[in-house]
Formats: sequence, structure tokens, C-alpha cells
Amino acid sequence: MARDAASAPHILVIDDEDAIRDLICQILADEGYHVSSSDTYLDDLDQLLRLEPDLIVLDILLRGERSGLDFLDQVKTDPRTTRIPIAVCTGASHLDQHINARLTEWDCRPIFKPFDLDALLAEIDRCLRAHDP
Repeated sequence: MARDAASAPHILVIDDEDAIRDLICQILADEGYHVSSSDTYLDDLDQLLRLEPDLIVLDILLRGERSGLDFLDQVKTDPRTTRIPIAVCTGASHLDQHINARLTEWDCRPIFKPFDLDALLAEIDRCLRAHDP
């Protein structure tokens, strides 16, 4: 899908696996999105605000890091960032009831790795539409 570069949504991809992060970024760039990435959770929400993402694709299980759920909660409870939609992409084969409840609370539907390209793009589209002003 061709997008006007000036109006293309900006998507931040956070994943610690280089190959997966690069693949998601390439797919999104090919779809016409403006893409940036990080291999770690942003500790400072001012960093996130400077990036001005329209959506975050978030792996909630990064090696050696605090919980992605903590990052999710931080983003969703800060009034400056609460409106940024988050698409959760995870390698966890299943999520326990606690994690599912937290994701539901923030309107995040998990996409499991290895992901289906159409499912990933559909979830990104759903998130962007649901959070359109």
C-alpha cells in the first residue's frame, strides 16, 4: 500500500532480536510507514515523546530487561503518551491470565512469533484506526 511519505504514520518497533526487528521494520517501510526502532525499552518517556510515534510495535519479553508490561503500563498511564497505540508482538508461546488481563486493559491484542504478515499488518491497521483523533 503506497502512502504519502509526509503523512505516513510513524511506527516505533521495540524488539531485542535484530533479525525480527529488521524484518518488521522492512515490512512496515515497504508498506509506506515511517519506521524507527530500538532494541530496548525507553526508560525516559521524554525520549519516546521526541520520537513522536503514532504506534509502537512492542515485544513484551526482552532478554535481561524489565518487564515489557511495566513499559506498557508506564506508556499507558502517563497522560503525555497514553494515546499512543501499542501492538504487542511476542515470542511467548502462550500468555498467562495476568498478562492477558493487562493487555486487554490497554486494548492490546498479542501477535505471536513467528507471526503471519497479514495478521501483523491487520493489527497495526486496527490500532491506528482505533486511535485516530
